[in-house]
Amino acid sequence: MKRLKTTLVGLIAPENRWFNMLAILLAGLRLLHFGELIDGPHTWRQCDTAHFIRDFYKNGIDLLHPSVCWMGGYGTIILEFPLHEAIAAVLYWLFGESHIWARWVTMVFFLISAIYLFKIIQHLSDRFTAQMGTLIYLAMPLSLYYSRAIHIDFMAVGLGHMALWYFLLGIERRSGKLLLIGSLIAVPAFLTKAPYLFYFVFPLIWWTTRHKSWGFILKWSPVLGLPIVVFLGWIGHTKTINSLAPDWYFIPGYHKFTAMSGWYFGSLEQRLDPENWHLLSSRLLNEVTGWLAAASILWALMHYKKIKNLPFVFWWSCGTVIYLGLFFNLNWVHNYYQIPFLAPMAFLAACGISLIRCRLADKSRWVALLWVVLPAGILAENIAYAETHYYQPTPEQIAIGKQIQAHTSEDALVITSWGGIGCHYPNLLYRSRRNGWNIAKSYLTPELCYALYKEGATCIAEVRYSEEKDRMYDFTHLFPDKKVLPLNDKGLQLFLHRADSTHPQIDTIQFLQQVK
Repeated sequence: MKRLKTTLVGLIAPENRWFNMLAILLAGLRLLHFGELIDGPHTWRQCDTAHFIRDFYKNGIDLLHPSVCWMGGYGTIILEFPLHEAIAAVLYWLFGESHIWARWVTMVFFLISAIYLFKIIQHLSDRFTAQMGTLIYLAMPLSLYYSRAIHIDFMAVGLGHMALWYFLLGIERRSGKLLLIGSLIAVPAFLTKAPYLFYFVFPLIWWTTRHKSWGFILKWSPVLGLPIVVFLGWIGHTKTINSLAPDWYFIPGYHKFTAMSGWYFGSLEQRLDPENWHLLSSRLLNEVTGWLAAASILWALMHYKKIKNLPFVFWWSCGTVIYLGLFFNLNWVHNYYQIPFLAPMAFLAACGISLIRCRLADKSRWVALLWVVLPAGILAENIAYAETHYYQPTPEQIAIGKQIQAHTSEDALVITSWGGIGCHYPNLLYRSRRNGWNIAKSYLTPELCYALYKEGATCIAEVRYSEEKDRMYDFTHLFPDKKVLPLNDKGLQLFLHRADSTHPQIDTIQFLQQVK
């Protein structure tokens, strides 16, 4: 109680009021984009997460068997531990089905990550640097967008920062209790996104060496190894469950989620391609730090000898670089895999601002104001980038989903097709509240549709423009009920082919002769 009272008094102290007001304002910016509609970029990932939540809400929470909407009537695929989705489903039960509750789950874990980042920086440096680092963290573009998205990553980051805090204190105070708390917190974080946490070992090795705590760490190593043991058990479970999925070898691009190393790590050729490094460096500069924060980081590195506990943030940063090099393909494909860079880069940028403030303290008033102008510029630049590059509306996807939902039964298994998008795409199916398969336009052949028809498909929903030439073949032998539904005033149309209610079995030889 005494500690809580001291904390509250510190928060309302006059020297902290400016920070509190700015922090609340920056956190509140997310509420401007807190609506029901799922926006871009990476809407597919949000639709996947949203479907997990809806399935838990409709059918009950089963953390060991979450469901996707793009695997027909089968559905069960496991990648990350669906704790975020389960919490959101509980909120759906309490307050009604709404994406806003899913956003609040993400937001709360993000705020936890910001609070514990503040505590970590203040413990390693000073209050001013912690305040600057937290404000920059709140305003980084990836932070602004994904911290209010229907997205699981900030749950892993929030729990990761919390675990790191308890590990720091546990090593410093040689407290086994604090290490146990850190390990218990790290367990769900590891199960959700292990790549976002493993590199904390690098700064913690330095911290252990500094405090000469290796004997203590060896004594408590079974506790520290708990997250890894549980994670390995989870990996074994996911491989077992995913191996039970149908082997739909006839779907181009489809694969069973059992051998994922190529997807996680990528190839040597990717790492040797300068264009890939240009893409990643551009993202880190524009979506993580911004140009002004990058300049502040450069200033900090140029005067590294003046930074207290610099090796900690240095090894933290090196750990994220190792993470990028190891999980190269994930970072290359998805911009949100650069989220682990946010915290250490905000820390370094804050160190740069703190050094400028100290250096200019004895200068004239106007020169000294530079340390105020720089963080203000960092916040403004990053907010402007987020507002102009994110929050992309998706009206066509919404229109397609509504039309499919209106013209199909609730238990229909729908084949969706729109352009070159492949088979792991949930957007149209989720928005139509249907299960099924998504097939790229070039692969949508009668033979493939027949194979999916035998798997239970009852409808084809193909999206194309009216001026596009009709196909050389149609699907009336399988799906005789055909509708053409307009989607917008630019000629985008939905070609809906539905089977009759009896869904008769068609002779394979007869069907192939007909389509030829």
